[in-house]
Amino acid sequence: MKKILYLFFPLLTALCCSCAKPDVEYVKIEEMYFNQAVPTFVDEGQEVNLSSYLMILPVTVADTVSVTWNSSNEEIATVNANGRVQALREGNVTITANAQDKFASLTLRIDKVKITEFTIPAKFEVYVGSKAKFPITDVSPKGTPLYRFKWEADNDGKKPTYSEGNWYLKADEEREYTLTASVDDAEDAKCQVKFVKPSVNTLAFNPASATVEEGSSLSLVSSLQVNPTEGVDADTIKVIWSSSKESVATIDQNGKVQAIAAGKATITAKAGGKTATCTVTVTAKPGTETPDTPIDPSDPEKPEDPDVPVKPSNANGHAFVDLGLSVKWATMNVGANSPEDPGRFISWGWTSDSYYSGTDKTLPLEYDVAHEAFGGDWRMPTIEEIKELKDNCSWTWITKDRVTVGYEVKSKINGNSIFLLAAGIVDDLVHSEPCGYYWSSSISTFGQSSYAQGLKFTSGATETLNISSDHGLTIRPVLP
Repeated sequence: MKKILYLFFPLLTALCCSCAKPDVEYVKIEEMYFNQAVPTFVDEGQEVNLSSYLMILPVTVADTVSVTWNSSNEEIATVNANGRVQALREGNVTITANAQDKFASLTLRIDKVKITEFTIPAKFEVYVGSKAKFPITDVSPKGTPLYRFKWEADNDGKKPTYSEGNWYLKADEEREYTLTASVDDAEDAKCQVKFVKPSVNTLAFNPASATVEEGSSLSLVSSLQVNPTEGVDADTIKVIWSSSKESVATIDQNGKVQAIAAGKATITAKAGGKTATCTVTVTAKPGTETPDTPIDPSDPEKPEDPDVPVKPSNANGHAFVDLGLSVKWATMNVGANSPEDPGRFISWGWTSDSYYSGTDKTLPLEYDVAHEAFGGDWRMPTIEEIKELKDNCSWTWITKDRVTVGYEVKSKINGNSIFLLAAGIVDDLVHSEPCGYYWSSSISTFGQSSYAQGLKFTSGATETLNISSDHGLTIRPVLP
């Protein structure tokens, strides 16, 4: 089903405000256009930076103006907050730049590029009940989109499905067949596909948390419970170990944790198509703890006054704000370059190489796109953490840069705030007013049906709701 992104912006209104410095005047844009050197033809897979061709007059204010970019069809080409266009597939698309009450539009023709070479694996296995990205490599010309591939399967085999630039195979039952791929001028290629039962029925840590002192080690092998599929010898099952934060704790392939520094790390074990996680807390050695530093009232970054917000802190290269809640909230969405940039619109449970099809009440970390994108301890918020945000913050509908709309979400506890953009949703509905949708990591089950949960807001209301996971929503990561 074709998905259309609707981004809604309010009509521009005149704003009157008083300034602390009366000699600073608002400068209005007189003219805005693309210069004659701007390209109008782009090949599939190419990028072009249109901001370098955008002319704003008077030139004295060009560098201070905030420009909003939009694509008329994001299936043909996307454009980010900096005006960089990614050509996806053949067709015509209009790219528009808006600033104040001026705009400039350009129609780009995306030309088809024929694939001449590609490689697929000779053999490919997928565990029954899971979905895996079917690898296509060595594509020539490099960067050419893959949507034109055609597939043939013998023995009633399943064909891959295309989504967000990749092909995926979902294993429904045990079967084996030959899959043939063909595209453009390239030679056909064949792959022996096998859908196999997982060698592990369940995999879990008991207990699911552990504490170890800095400089010490700990084995997690005895805590990992492996329930193999009938007929499979547990001793033959290989476990792959990894740590989410090796600056805190590392783990070798024998399941031995080495505590590096005080903090928390998530240890992940993968075996036979299953995944389990354990939270490891590393405590500081006695006598090495850093004493709490008293708050200096004169320090603007550590205010006693809750009405004076602190500057965002940084974790793993991504800024966050402490709102005094159970988790800290990122200042930007996944894939965004600024709080006013919507970033990526993502279907629930998708990462770059996998899709979640289980029934856990909370999305496992390996399927969490916020964790994949931000790394470290970053993840998607649960629905309870979103409700906590709703209940413990004041929500003020604001317009930023005279175009961008959304909520300033200000903590009732410490006065700090974040901005949530009303970026819309990728679905088949037409919304009559600006709206925002954000995923949580939680699932709600009704009878035989399961729905992802998320946050929806308009200028007059905020609510949590259940929504089909195939819609494209924005994601705001949190930090425990």
